[in-house]
Amino acid sequence: MRGRRGQETEPGPPRYVAVVDGNAAGRTGLSALLRSQPGCHVLAEVGSAEAFWRVPGGRLWKLDEVLVHVCSLAGAPQSGRVFIRQVRLLLPGVRVRVLWSEGAGAEGGVAYGAPLNTLREALGEGGRRKGGAVTPLTAGEWRVLTGAMSGVPVQTLARQTGRSVKTLYGQRYSGLRRLGVRRLPALLTEVPARDEG
Repeated sequence: MRGRRGQETEPGPPRYVAVVDGNAAGRTGLSALLRSQPGCHVLAEVGSAEAFWRVPGGRLWKLDEVLVHVCSLAGAPQSGRVFIRQVRLLLPGVRVRVLWSEGAGAEGGVAYGAPLNTLREALGEGGRRKGGAVTPLTAGEWRVLTGAMSGVPVQTLARQTGRSVKTLYGQRYSGLRRLGVRRLPALLTEVPARDEG
């Protein structure tokens, strides 16, 4: 692989990314831009937070980074902030990169309408996982909480998994406690405090 001045460089470790963008054309373009970068693999391309949580857990657990266009999500920017909080709680080792529409701006974010070279350079600074556990939840807790975030009722999950409703409610309760969240509505709707960063 060639570096900046034609020098040979070692390829870095693979980078696994998910793109969350409500604009289909933007989502496709961002994914193509990311795939053109050496070692970058787009594991999920989705148009909403709910669709993100429907991606199989095995793929989400591989992620290094989630790229989210906050202003394109339904109910933005409030829903975008809630989604970012959910990702940080359930996938603590994953870096969240925020794309803002022009004029919406955010410190540390990337401007969605930036020139292609600027966007490519900003997105090329990929986040790498520091190691350690990807999620603090058990598989059952993960299934129930991501089901709730994608709008699947506990009764439906019970039918799909063959587990009792009581067992699933117990897993939801223990998963929320493990995340330090008192009630499910707090996970689904609360915006993080400014210092949660």
